[in-house]
Amino acid sequence: MLGPVTDREGAGKLSGGTIRKNRVHLKDGYEGIHVRKCDDFTVSNNVISGEAYYGIRISGRSGTRKSDLRALNNTVKGNDMKDLRIREPDKYSNNHADGRMFAESPEGSATAHI
Repeated sequence: MLGPVTDREGAGKLSGGTIRKNRVHLKDGYEGIHVRKCDDFTVSNNVISGEAYYGIRISGRSGTRKSDLRALNNTVKGNDMKDLRIREPDKYSNNHADGRMFAESPEGSATAHI
């Protein structure tokens, strides 16, 4: 689920949604499920397998004068990621370790299940 890309007037956030009972298999993937700039979503009972940098990713950023671009009050529960292998940080993730695409770490970037 991707909320507004910009803070353009009239762009609204998605809220109150549910992402459940999906089966996602990734081969050299980026992320299984991404909730970006959305509020009050529940991500539950999904199966994510394969290989990716992120299993489930919740992201947002600080608001602007026009829009609230944060991701607030989202719940992640009961998801099966036992067959998901998290990719090790690599050149791509290190080049995008900006605190938005990838978390920054002393070694470059960080990847995670959630």
